[in-house]
Amino acid sequence: MPLDIYELLQLCTVRVFPKGAKKEWGSGFFVAPGLVLTCAHVVKRHQEMAICLEWQNQPLLGVVTVQSVLPDSPDIALLHVELSDGLSPPCVCLAPEIKPFARLYVYGYPDLSAEGGPVTLDSEGCAMRQGLKLIQAKGGQVRPGHSGAPVLNVETGNVCGMVRISRGRSTDFGGLAVPVSVVLEHLPALASDNQDFHRRDPCWCDYRTQHLKNRPQRIPSPDLQRREAELVEALWLLDYSQDGQEPRFQKWSKQLKLGSAFLIQARDSSVQQWLLQRLARQVPNFGNATIVELQISHALKADFDGIWRIFAEKLGEVTPNSDAIIDKLSGLRQTETVIIAMKGIHKLNDDSRSRLINEFWMPLLQAVCDRNCPTFRQRLMLFLTEDLPTAKGYRCLPLPSPALSNPEAVKLPIALEPLIEITSEDVMEWFERDIVYGSFEQQFGTAAAENMVLNEVPDWSSEPEKVLEEICAAFEIEAGLAGISPYWKLAG
Repeated sequence: MPLDIYELLQLCTVRVFPKGAKKEWGSGFFVAPGLVLTCAHVVKRHQEMAICLEWQNQPLLGVVTVQSVLPDSPDIALLHVELSDGLSPPCVCLAPEIKPFARLYVYGYPDLSAEGGPVTLDSEGCAMRQGLKLIQAKGGQVRPGHSGAPVLNVETGNVCGMVRISRGRSTDFGGLAVPVSVVLEHLPALASDNQDFHRRDPCWCDYRTQHLKNRPQRIPSPDLQRREAELVEALWLLDYSQDGQEPRFQKWSKQLKLGSAFLIQARDSSVQQWLLQRLARQVPNFGNATIVELQISHALKADFDGIWRIFAEKLGEVTPNSDAIIDKLSGLRQTETVIIAMKGIHKLNDDSRSRLINEFWMPLLQAVCDRNCPTFRQRLMLFLTEDLPTAKGYRCLPLPSPALSNPEAVKLPIALEPLIEITSEDVMEWFERDIVYGSFEQQFGTAAAENMVLNEVPDWSSEPEKVLEEICAAFEIEAGLAGISPYWKLAG
């Protein structure tokens, strides 16, 4: 069993070489069962010869075929290998997040170490090379043979790119890597294949959670803390033109005063947290509410009763069973607003999702009804967040439930409109607000502010997580979205 995510990454890698070759090889890594990603130039120069893969210094005996080759630009190849029975190498988790100053970890098979070895690098951001977007990294020696190796973003615990070429094979100038965003742009089906694997196998997610928990916490300077806090406040003013989400929340939360539940969907967990706090701040008496915030883990799929233990830890001095938890929460609801946030519902299987509704939410609503709790400024709110699949449409929770005795209580979580874009017009209107424009102008000057609004914002992507990253970069928040997302926690 791997000790950490770095050893797990190593188990995902393979050495790629032509049959019979002794001195020429490259690297690759599993992105889905039987699918290996590598550079096109690693296999193209030997296209007349059979391709072989070596995993853990042992040959993979199955037939290897080249499924896709995109040479030159973007220099991507996808291989398929028939794995023998009982052999199931782990797969990396692909995610496009990458920003300047991020620490990177590469594991591949350089020419000086055919058995494999690591190299650490520092991201300098993305640069264009002959029309191709590449990650530019420095501070480590990228050698021949590293081509096709996975690039792990140490800040996120995901693979953000694939090594393409060295910037100086005998120096510490680093190298250039193909970003995951470029890979998925040219191989869009790979996104769903990779996501499907990690929904079935939580191994990488569990190691990533532990990695991020153990990672040394950065200590920002007082000036940076001030700027981060100011940006967080300013972002509450960013309205997105997508209709339906906040108006629907406002309508139903006012109508269902006794208790209501809402499902929040977005591709990125930081965006989910931002939306969660945007909505929670609108709940009456939010400042004095009892808030219970839970992060769902894959382990709850096999042990759903573990959720009662988590609730008991959060509430304190409560027996870890459903009756005691429901009695405690409904009792609190008699005198104050109670907000429950359960993040990462996509990690639960259908049975656990059904139990969440039928063994927790419905009985809790019924208990609140039975206690005849007041509804003037007290509320019971349940927020659920989940990842938004890129290729399989939207999911919600259409689960059967018994009717409640009080018509003011909602039966099921209401699925809000997923946030899929923030347009450049939305951002420009946000920049026009006095508090936002004034803050930016004070830091960077009038000319920079005008240039930002007129020349840079129109070229930004509309994906919400990318928009927020661009805003962080514009305000020189070095850690990007990771630097301000801790401010969005509801509790603690």
